[in-house]
Amino acid sequence: MSAALQTWRGRDRLHTVNAVQGLRAAPSPLQTSSRRVYELLRSAIRTGYLPAGTQLVEFELVQALSTSRNALRVALQLLADEGVVERNPRSGTFITSAMVQITLNELDPEARVQTSGLIADLTSTEVFDEQLLDERVIPASPYIRRRMQTQEEYVLMHERLITVRGEPHHVWLGYVSADVDYATVRPNGERELIFRERFGVEYSHAEDSVEAVPCDPRTSSLLHVPPGSPILLCETLMFDIDGRIRELRFRYNRGDRTSYKVDHREMR
Repeated sequence: MSAALQTWRGRDRLHTVNAVQGLRAAPSPLQTSSRRVYELLRSAIRTGYLPAGTQLVEFELVQALSTSRNALRVALQLLADEGVVERNPRSGTFITSAMVQITLNELDPEARVQTSGLIADLTSTEVFDEQLLDERVIPASPYIRRRMQTQEEYVLMHERLITVRGEPHHVWLGYVSADVDYATVRPNGERELIFRERFGVEYSHAEDSVEAVPCDPRTSSLLHVPPGSPILLCETLMFDIDGRIRELRFRYNRGDRTSYKVDHREMR
């Protein structure tokens, strides 16, 4: 590198450091970015700091977020467009929809999830509800046999709609061996116990993959979102202690109502 280029890079680095120090020495008194205000509000709703049913008072939020009224109103309108809050000129702005936060190592619907700051089992009738959409024995397609590493000719297919406080949240589609009496075992939040009662063997682990996909017309009608809306598709393989795949699951989550949380301490 030439001496001139080294000198230029040194001056540029010094200019950048001085600029950053200047910003820190004289910070802006207000958070004027509506996007950043939106992110902070959505985080407060997702984590339960602002639970469903809370009235959002503009004067209080302006102070709490150190922002301007214009930036706050734009952020609130973005949340209203998503259906997270409802704005009424007479009654004010209220949080109308709960958001579900799911730990990444507990992606299946029977695991414990966090809903607006409250820990609850998915089967709690106070928060969650489950509607059976379809359940029948079907021929195992070549791909299902390959994915589940089985030679069985038939599998039991079951599909359910899960709602959170009366609002559709996700569609759950699963495939198990045709001889499994799936309906006799009701989820209670303990994955290992459910697995043992359902399949008669001990649970080992699960493999999950999550991706964003466009919502198909049928699923969009179930989740009450426009066709083509981004949804989170989670595919799960459930293994027993002998390494056999006991269940293949697909879970279609509303992208505007779901967040996934990773606790790196649990992954060490």
